[in-house]
Amino acid sequence: MIDPSAATEFFRGYRRGRYHIEKVVGIGGMGTVFLAGDSQLERYVAIKILNPDMLDRAELTSRFEREAKIMTKRYGTKIVPPAKTS
Repeated sequence: MIDPSAATEFFRGYRRGRYHIEKVVGIGGMGTVFLAGDSQLERYVAIKILNPDMLDRAELTSRFEREAKIMTKRYGTKIVPPAKTS
């Protein structure tokens, strides 16, 4: 298992398009969730990145897409709705 604090130090400040990584908020079997800033909308977002060994497994990438679709239908103060998948 990856140490979240070590992963945070490694990824902190990483930028991709309009997003910049602030810290790791969770690491699980499928991937890592990051707190990131969205410079275009000036808000914080959660970004989930699949582990590299999961990318070539169609059933897991399908599960990831299903999870994103389900989360777009959920509302609440502790739920971050997906804005984009790719």
